[in-house]
Amino acid sequence: MQLRIKTVLKIAERRAWVLPKFQREFSWDAKKIVNLFDSIDRGCPIGEIVLLRYHKDFHFEARGIDGDEKLKRKLPEHCIIGGQQRFTSLYKVIKDLSGLNVGLDESEPQYISIPEMGMNYDKKTDYAFFLDLSLEFGKTRIIEQKRPIPSHISFDEQAKMKRVPLEFVFCHDETSEAFLTKYGFSKNDIKAVKAFKKKVEDYEITIKRCVAH
Repeated sequence: MQLRIKTVLKIAERRAWVLPKFQREFSWDAKKIVNLFDSIDRGCPIGEIVLLRYHKDFHFEARGIDGDEKLKRKLPEHCIIGGQQRFTSLYKVIKDLSGLNVGLDESEPQYISIPEMGMNYDKKTDYAFFLDLSLEFGKTRIIEQKRPIPSHISFDEQAKMKRVPLEFVFCHDETSEAFLTKYGFSKNDIKAVKAFKKKVEDYEITIKRCVAH
């Protein structure tokens, strides 16, 4: 089965798909997140999501894709048992990073706290992610920057470098366009941002389902 990224994130957001607690913690570093979005941008396969149908007779504790352990749904539909690192990465960037949608802070980029390389879950670093419109298709257009970003590289400076914070790519279209217009991006730039957002949201992921016996 193939489902669009936009669809699977909505399913996860309403807690129909959850993470069993026996799954390891989120361990991907910034480079792996960049490579994931780069693969989507290029139209390359990113692997599959494997689901285990939730059954009351095979009960185990679970948490939401956002890490919330207070699940309101008593019986989720499925548990994610394969591909949770890439799925969590998509959720963190598209939903967590841009989830405010209205009133995003323009004083500095939004950051995601993620593990450093080596799967040291306790050692995390804050990263901001940008879409670099100065790079042509075929090159890695997603870049990461570790906190603190030098103070002289303001949103104005980022705009001059044709870099758009990903929270202003995946937020509401009206918010995104207002931000891009404010910082002097051209109409073609705005079209390019919308095209990238659509490409990511419409990208189809392979979903495999299995049942516990």
